[in-house]
Amino acid sequence: MSDEGPLHSMEFMVLKSLNVLHRLIPWHRAMCESLGAGLLRLIIHIVAIPRPLGPKETVMLEDIVVQTLPSSTVYRTVLKELDMQLQTVDVVDAMADLDVLHNFTLYGPFESFLRLAYERIAFMKTVDSQDTVSRKACDNMQCGLIDEKSKFKRCSHCKSVYYCSPDCQKIDWTHGHREACHASQRDDLGAHNYSFMRALLHRDIMEHRYQEFPRLLDPHRLALMRQTVQKNPSHPLVTIMDYTDGKPMMRVEDVYWQREEDELCHVHWDEHISRMAHSRHGRMELHLMIVLDGPKNWRHVRRLMFSQRSDRPSFREGLVHIFTQPELEGKNDFERIEELRVASRNAVSIH
Repeated sequence: MSDEGPLHSMEFMVLKSLNVLHRLIPWHRAMCESLGAGLLRLIIHIVAIPRPLGPKETVMLEDIVVQTLPSSTVYRTVLKELDMQLQTVDVVDAMADLDVLHNFTLYGPFESFLRLAYERIAFMKTVDSQDTVSRKACDNMQCGLIDEKSKFKRCSHCKSVYYCSPDCQKIDWTHGHREACHASQRDDLGAHNYSFMRALLHRDIMEHRYQEFPRLLDPHRLALMRQTVQKNPSHPLVTIMDYTDGKPMMRVEDVYWQREEDELCHVHWDEHISRMAHSRHGRMELHLMIVLDGPKNWRHVRRLMFSQRSDRPSFREGLVHIFTQPELEGKNDFERIEELRVASRNAVSIH
């Protein structure tokens, strides 16, 4: 037996190739090709070996099962390939085998990945169905009309902004879009991936805001947010949904902190910050999606900004008001933010 453990050298090299493939082609394409070549079957075969894996093999396989596979389910193209592959693998029998074999420590993480994959595949099919009516907001910040996407026209050059009328497009052109209009930088993602990621972030940010709100209300987090807003009251806040571990984690930060982290300049920060500053009655929020764009290394992340538009002053505006005002007697930040959350439930919001 080699130092690498019981794996055949070819199988071991297939797993190692994932760490190289992302440097050659976009990460979502690398994952699609790996899945199409039989990655799921390979993982099940390896884990089903009736002997413990070697330390290096275990670490490599855990990295794929715990982070690489779950984090790739934000891409529609990966989910489409996963859907096809899962239909060819007898997952029930495979999981039953994994539960009793020596490498059972990977059973839980693999089962967790499968649950996430099935859930997002189902969501993808819902988004693809006719049951979902896409909505947009006019990108003339002084208008902000929210309506069905079919009633808007988008900029023919950048294809990133939408207008309800030629007049609104002319106004926005003279108030900043002329300088900001640029060729799309999401070409390697493709429209289908980008549209799905927008829908996923919208759903998850609503669920996190209203169902897992206590995470945002951690006393230490509240104190940091109050300190941040009071120190730089003119700095916008950005709500971050971090998908680098598969399931999203929500946090709120000073937008300029994230701007400094964005070394690859994935986001057109000036344009988004300017638009938010000019949005009518503060009805725009900055929402940032962070996804894995390569295995493990923190530098391999992709940032995507999906601005939220609402039919009333934004949740962010309410937070800034709370943190820039003295605490009310008999009512702490937790209670005031909870009231804001309840009041925001009936808002019409889109991304």
